[in-house]
Amino acid sequence: MPSTPAAPKLQEPSREESERKAAASAQAPTGGQKATDGLEDAKEREVQMVWFRSGTHGPEGGTSPLKIRVAPNRSGKVGVAFMEEFMGGAGESMRSAGWAASFHAAQAAGTSIADHEFVFRTGGRSDGSSASMLSAAATLAALLDVPVRQDSTMTGTINPDGTCGPVGGIEHKMKGAKEAGIKRFGIPMGLRQQVNRETDDTLDLFDHARELGLEVKEIPDLATAYEWMTGQKLPQRTEVGEATL
Repeated sequence: MPSTPAAPKLQEPSREESERKAAASAQAPTGGQKATDGLEDAKEREVQMVWFRSGTHGPEGGTSPLKIRVAPNRSGKVGVAFMEEFMGGAGESMRSAGWAASFHAAQAAGTSIADHEFVFRTGGRSDGSSASMLSAAATLAALLDVPVRQDSTMTGTINPDGTCGPVGGIEHKMKGAKEAGIKRFGIPMGLRQQVNRETDDTLDLFDHARELGLEVKEIPDLATAYEWMTGQKLPQRTEVGEATL
């Protein structure tokens, strides 16, 4: 009968090799670490967007929640995303506004837009850029880890130079904000006088706010919007000038 071959003799790893493998295993990220990478450092802020639309009995205003989350981005590539309740819930103008808000907030915080991931969560279907200054202020608050005031909101676009641009329907947005429990309302600088869509008469928005019981303020730029929404002044970045010989 043929003899049974002897089992191969396993070579025991050296002590140095075992220690090297153990160290490499400890340093290698696990699947769980990848799934949660950066989440512990994510910051989220929620604000109330204001809007107006044509209703059954004329123009009407209201509010919708907007949640903004920023987290460290270790990919080195710019990342701006939108989470929607329905497919196409955020229109093209709103998406563009989110990009503008992310860029300006990162610039004001003294960082690069590629250093963080920005996620905007909206409900229902909405479009337009009138919440872009509000979005930028809230995004900046998240980057600086500062809370936002829940009794405040504003309307206005953010221009390429960081100033607050014009929007429409402010008187209706004010009423909708008041009905939602908002107490403080910011408007773009220079839009205090509005033409009432129902009567074609000129309407002073400060008087309108007083009648509604709202505190109102004109917002010229992102720094003012940030202070309005947080109650804190935006820290001044130190500019590096030319060396003096």
